[in-house]
Amino acid sequence: MVCALLALATLAAYWQVGGFEFTNYDDENYVSKNPTVLAGLTLAGFRWAFTTADAANWHPVTWLSHMLDCQLFGANAGAHHMVNVMWHIAGAVVLFLALRRLTGAVWRSAMVAGLFALHPLHVESVAWVAERKDVLSGLFWMLALWAYARYAEQPGARRYWPVVAFFALGLMAKPMVVTLPFVLLLLDVWPLRRVRLFAVVGQASSLPVPAASLPPETRGTDAPLTGRQEARPTCAVASVASAGKLLLEKLPLLALSVMASVAAFLTQQKGEAVQSVEAFPLSARIANALVAYARYLGKTFWPEGLCVQYPHPGAWPVGTVVAAAAVLLAVSALAVATARRRPYVLMGWLWFLGTLVPVIGLVQIGFMAMADRYTYIPLIGVFIALTWGAGDLMADWARRRPGLVTAAAGMVLVACVVLTWLQARHWRSSVTLWTRAIAVVPGNGNAYFNLGDALARLGKVDEPMALYRRAIELKPDCYAAHNNLGLALCTRGDFAAGTNHYALALRHKPDYEPAHFNYGLALVQLGRAGEAIAHYQAALSKAPQNPEMLTCLGNAFAALDRMDEAIAGLTEAVRIAPGYVEGHHYLGVALTRRGRYDQALAHLAAALRLRPGMPDTHAQLGLAFAAQQKTREAIAQYRAALQFQPEHVEALNNLAWLLATHRDAAVRDGIEAVQLARRACEATAFKAAALVGTLAAAHAEAGQFTEAVAAAKQAISLATAAGQTELATTNQELLQSYQAGQPHRDGP
Repeated sequence: MVCALLALATLAAYWQVGGFEFTNYDDENYVSKNPTVLAGLTLAGFRWAFTTADAANWHPVTWLSHMLDCQLFGANAGAHHMVNVMWHIAGAVVLFLALRRLTGAVWRSAMVAGLFALHPLHVESVAWVAERKDVLSGLFWMLALWAYARYAEQPGARRYWPVVAFFALGLMAKPMVVTLPFVLLLLDVWPLRRVRLFAVVGQASSLPVPAASLPPETRGTDAPLTGRQEARPTCAVASVASAGKLLLEKLPLLALSVMASVAAFLTQQKGEAVQSVEAFPLSARIANALVAYARYLGKTFWPEGLCVQYPHPGAWPVGTVVAAAAVLLAVSALAVATARRRPYVLMGWLWFLGTLVPVIGLVQIGFMAMADRYTYIPLIGVFIALTWGAGDLMADWARRRPGLVTAAAGMVLVACVVLTWLQARHWRSSVTLWTRAIAVVPGNGNAYFNLGDALARLGKVDEPMALYRRAIELKPDCYAAHNNLGLALCTRGDFAAGTNHYALALRHKPDYEPAHFNYGLALVQLGRAGEAIAHYQAALSKAPQNPEMLTCLGNAFAALDRMDEAIAGLTEAVRIAPGYVEGHHYLGVALTRRGRYDQALAHLAAALRLRPGMPDTHAQLGLAFAAQQKTREAIAQYRAALQFQPEHVEALNNLAWLLATHRDAAVRDGIEAVQLARRACEATAFKAAALVGTLAAAHAEAGQFTEAVAAAKQAISLATAAGQTELATTNQELLQSYQAGQPHRDGP
């Protein structure tokens, strides 16, 4: 019944997440724009999961869980969210079963599991798809606790290795669980009582009695022990020997912890997540650790102002640090003072303090002071101390008025459900997430940037630009905001201003891949393909397997007529990503320019198979067929392009030229050629010399020589003004034909 109630209450608190979107905060790296994950469970994906350092973490089990979701549900964001909820429910249920087995206290264990399942500080871990690693590693943590309780009942290798296995799986889901051996030692003291830490030399006391060997009603409580006991003197040496044996027992687990810690540090350092001592001095780290511990504790009791990011202030006011230290010392003193009679308080407090050590900021990862998700496992210790403490303090009431105590516990859990529901709403979309972050921390430049990015993805331009500028005001070195502002300016056609912001982004982060790539795109638009190549190559040095970057590099080489290099880059792009449509298209374009028409046709046809109905590809096929003198096939492709995009300028112009100048009279149609050519010229405001020249040829074929002469003169003027000497000469020769009343005929 308890397990069912836990599941139903958790579903009630989180049901809405089934309608949530992926966010622009890591969800793309983990799922929505990760092609390896989106491919589902594959052999290549399995190998990648165990070898990649993407997202500055090594957590293959987490990657595989995301792949399984994609295998089952594709990119359905709601389904991915609900799987997170299911893992969270499973973790809460196993936590209840583990605590019940460890302590024999059913309802206290249920209360701890309920608080774990429903506390609003855990919303971030559950409602954020990218934080799958929390709920997954949490489940393995609970399974390890359950397996350890079973092992403590009857120690032996067969019962020990499941503990090691669950711990290893937890580490491969999120290395934060490295503190499990420490927690197991705490459990040895209470509730398992495999060792006593408070024996006094020469004082009579009871020998340790494993809680698992006692009747359920006495485990983990202050009820008199009724199991096997023998009164004899206990000395400090005996206690140390017992502790040493228990430490020896944990050595395999400690070895895994050390290896996982080193791997996590190196991976995060490689991913540039580890901050330098210059950026965050040791004094600032210690001060923030003290304040963070106190803030986590405060948010446990009063979960107000929760949001996705709490920026590191750099230096906390001395008064704040002193107050936080005083709180921690006071609670620690209370835990030690009550350790004999209420050992669960010290155990729970040390659980809280110890499990936060990997993320408390002594090794500073990123730029955040703290994060709600870091409390996922640590709060269990606080919940144990509070639940067992409240149970003992209210023992008399529980005997006299059990309904009142039950009602009070129920009200606490209902309040948690409501608060969790309200907090989860902020994770509905990227816009709601970052709007909330700005409301809670108005000075968070990253939040303004991310909100701008979210709005830009919805097609907005002005609002994101204002938000990027605000982000830069608050955080002048926000290279991502400079990059996105540059992208927004380029979207509006202001490429010069856009490149200025790309340059600023690279000044703050010289190896920032997106800025190099976007800079290259802008330079191509400005006709500076040679400079663009250097930026594309810099971007590829960070992402050598990126087919889009390889394609853009190939096109830049093509713009400089360096066709062999262009074809080499484009060929590599389609080799890496055989399903990359743009790669096939532009490779077909380059091969056409090189005169390798059969290969060009193969790649252009492949692009259309992958994505039917692309007008640019149909038009390019028409050009390739025309170059092979396959006129009817060329005309069919140009008409197909116009079917999908009636004002496709290239298709209009090329089809008009064929209909106006082909040597076969059965192909020519001067009237249609004029209509097509005029549409192409109107689309470019009669400013393109080549298109106006085609219109002149069409008028001549239609017998409209006065119009043909006028159009040819206009084409000559436009070409001369643009410095297109060869085109101007060609139209001058055609003008003489039109003046003589002769239409132009193409070909030999």
